[in-house]
Amino acid sequence: MVRIVCILCLGLIFATGADMKESIKDLQTLRTEYEPKLLETEGVEGIGFGIREDGKKVLKIYISVPEEAVRAKLPAELEREDVELEFVGEVKAE
Repeated sequence: MVRIVCILCLGLIFATGADMKESIKDLQTLRTEYEPKLLETEGVEGIGFGIREDGKKVLKIYISVPEEAVRAKLPAELEREDVELEFVGEVKAE
């Protein structure tokens, strides 16, 4: 019985790892496809990756204006659970 449980646990760990790799690949594809357009959007300061408290990887869109103003300009494909807007304020190079 213990062996079966261990095998099931290992299977779950490997499956989760495979799912995470697919998730990361999917987010990288999204970033590559939409980054040029997003960086031209008023209020978008940058784009990157982050990890939520639950351990899931997300695509972060860093903004300098209220979230509602940017969200209205986002393509429908970016209205996903693994895409988050984060207010960082205006970013200036020195």
